Amino acid sequence: MKKFAMAAGALLLALCLAGCSSDSPQDINPVDPPVDEPVDNPTQEDPIIDRTPYKAIEMDTETRSGVGVNNTFAFSLWNNLQNNARTDENITVVPYSVFSVLSMMANGDDGETRDEVLGLLGLESGEAGLAALNNYNRIMLSELPGLDGQVQISLANSLWLNEGLKINPTFAGTIGTSYDGALNTCPLASEGKDRINAWVSDRTHGLIPNLLSQPLTRSDLVVVNAFYFNGLWFFPFMEKATGEGDFTNADGSRSRADFMKQQRTFGYAKTDRMEMVSMKYGSGNYEMVLFMADDASVSEDDINAALEARRDTETIITLPRFSQESSYELMDILKAMGLGKTSFNAMLEDGGTTLGRIVHAARIYVDEKGSRAAAGTAGEMIGWDGEEVKPVEITFNRPFRFMIRETSTGTILLMGRVAKL
Repeated sequence: MKKFAMAAGALLLALCLAGCSSDSPQDINPVDPPVDEPVDNPTQEDPIIDRTPYKAIEMDTETRSGVGVNNTFAFSLWNNLQNNARTDENITVVPYSVFSVLSMMANGDDGETRDEVLGLLGLESGEAGLAALNNYNRIMLSELPGLDGQVQISLANSLWLNEGLKINPTFAGTIGTSYDGALNTCPLASEGKDRINAWVSDRTHGLIPNLLSQPLTRSDLVVVNAFYFNGLWFFPFMEKATGEGDFTNADGSRSRADFMKQQRTFGYAKTDRMEMVSMKYGSGNYEMVLFMADDASVSEDDINAALEARRDTETIITLPRFSQESSYELMDILKAMGLGKTSFNAMLEDGGTTLGRIVHAARIYVDEKGSRAAAGTAGEMIGWDGEEVKPVEITFNRPFRFMIRETSTGTILLMGRVAKL
């Protein structure tokens, strides 16, 4: 299998489904209301938190190449969404969730469409590329949820088959084994939308209540992923330090926002392309990377260079509380990224299917305690026959971008842009 460039910066999405009967875990990071009494340059004692030991995800060299594949796909999806959005439009997307659905779909064909999906994801064609993809997804599905006791991650996948049809047992077996995806059968035209929305809502703790907005009147099969993230900051912000300030929106207007503030040692970098800071969650297995750049066209290489250049630096960070949500129909985006063939011959026992649409919804909340985020993705298949120094200061009072990633592999889970508040 050919080598893939491993993106040092990594971002979200992922929906890998653990089955319909699992109980929803309790939220560990509720969003607090605004508070008063702002404090200048706040510092505080390290909190006493019972942290789990840092644990790296172990992979062999070939499987680890999937990290670069995932991250390159994440940046490609991000760039296409950004190019199609207004300059003043907020964006939130969990590429890992879209990547998971496309990975499952790649198993639904044994020829040209499989190879085209593998190419879109950055993998070599054929059974070797598919096996590497499935192995990477299997390991991430198994390892991500249990890495950090201060971070709650739920990954879930499922298949929804129209009543009266028979699924290809090889396809269903692979989704069950590598993606922990349960098979559900129901009359999709009358019940599918509501049942899938309820399933996604349950696994995202209500953050994505209505992934599907249209009835599944023509669907034979729907491939679904749900993703939930709830992480406590390694260093939480003091609520008494939060105060109002101005945020300059992308269109030049100003909005009042609640800004959190603290002085700590964070990973910080300033290059000729951007200013960046990273903040850990929990025991350090996950982090949020935030950066501001005057040029919206910064590339994956620019971001990776900043990630490589960052150093532990005493930093005063001022960050607005924010929450935002986005939803997309991704067919045109995926076609622009190179997806041409959309007919799959190995999902059903009798007859083939074609990808009619693929929808994605994502939401994020960021406050003094940490971050909560969720996403859902559905592919609708339609049948056819260190050293103390003077602190730097970084204030996110103008448009900025962010991502959440797993740190031992660098896998990107979520990406976003705050253009207005």
